[in-house]
Amino acid sequence: MTAMKARKWAKFHRMIVCDDEPTADEPEDPVVAAIVTLLRRRVMAMTAESRGSAREAMARVWIERLPTGYCTTELRPVEDEYAILVDSGLEDSILLGAKFFAHHFDGTVFEVAADEAHTGAAFERYYATLMSQFFLHGRLHRADIISAGYDRMIASRICLEATSFVIAHELGHAMAGHQHFQGDNQWLEQSTIPPAYNAFAQEIEADAIAVQIAFGDMWSRSVGQGEIELRLLAVRLAFQTLQTVERCALVPVFAKHLPAPQRWAGILSFLRERLPQWLLDKHQATWVSLGARLTVGAVSELLPPDADIIEELRDAGWIAASWSYSGSDWRELESAAWQFRLRRPILDILIGHEVCLIEDRPDQTLADAWRVGSRYIDDFTSSLPDWLTGDDSGRGSATSGDLIQYLRYRDRWPEPFRAGTDIPLPLHTMAAAIGHRVAEHRDRRMARKPADPRDAPDHAGTE
Repeated sequence: MTAMKARKWAKFHRMIVCDDEPTADEPEDPVVAAIVTLLRRRVMAMTAESRGSAREAMARVWIERLPTGYCTTELRPVEDEYAILVDSGLEDSILLGAKFFAHHFDGTVFEVAADEAHTGAAFERYYATLMSQFFLHGRLHRADIISAGYDRMIASRICLEATSFVIAHELGHAMAGHQHFQGDNQWLEQSTIPPAYNAFAQEIEADAIAVQIAFGDMWSRSVGQGEIELRLLAVRLAFQTLQTVERCALVPVFAKHLPAPQRWAGILSFLRERLPQWLLDKHQATWVSLGARLTVGAVSELLPPDADIIEELRDAGWIAASWSYSGSDWRELESAAWQFRLRRPILDILIGHEVCLIEDRPDQTLADAWRVGSRYIDDFTSSLPDWLTGDDSGRGSATSGDLIQYLRYRDRWPEPFRAGTDIPLPLHTMAAAIGHRVAEHRDRRMARKPADPRDAPDHAGTE
């Protein structure tokens, strides 16, 4: 690449963010090198009309990978060039889902295995705990420990395709250039965007460019079914991973992108013209069986199941039998992460119970404890700034890291936590309760949204 100014800016940014000053003879990041190689090959296969713009954009882009553990990408204009910053948590999160999909590759195509119920349940519990680190810390701290039970080459390919699609999306913004930064669209006709999606027009356009890059080389040659299925799963995995991280990180509304199902629906409008319906139907059936595992759902249990997750993973074939691992750290993580997915009343009781112990009222009932906890959480939530609750113009910008950092200051808490310096602050329990409050506020706000009179049934001529 020749994007020198963008390269220098990205290197400087990495030094500031990661305290990691690169050396003059630093080797090229192998992950970035693989992505760049793939994108260049795909761009060369695009139609002549789009290929010129894509090649020009790539010549002005420098990609830098930041070992932060966060799960974001950022396109930063640097004069007439662009730097794309990729946080390492993106690849790490995607790779976890890629391993799960690769477990269901039979050598030619993807099929849901007969042991899916057992294997999937163990994986889902593990996945939810691992991804809950985005709530705990705003990023991944503990590394993935899955070491067996999947096709490594296929998992690497899925991860590369999914990560490259995300970068191609950013490249799409760069191809649109100044038009995007001025709020205009270059490739899409405004009339083709539903009015409700106008705020996401630039993101829809970037997805449209990314899907052409991701699949464009397939139309002029014969491609096996397994390869097509792999790329479909990769793109959908990218959407689902980003959405799961957003929800783990307490982002109250979608700040920039549409929800994953809507983004996939936009991709389908392009693919339906080029792929047979039976293949898309097969992909959908595969996704319904497997994609649901890549979420962090709500649970009512106070503590994790009795079975050790390490043993469950080993029994399900996800960890080699000979591989040794101390599960104490993992049990501690899972116990904390599980509480973040509790129902709101249980979280209120936990806060109320803490207060009851402080106030030395052992005869307090659960109902009373719930009322105490609910009041304390409501009082605290009402004092939060708009940028955390999503009521300002930058709604959705707060991450779990922002919230946890905000909660660390005792003078922001209600009594008795504020004055009781010897009382440990239940940071993560309160953060989970606030997350539920924000979601409820969002849901109520959406429910109060005036209905479009055009959607009302026509009762003309009836009583």
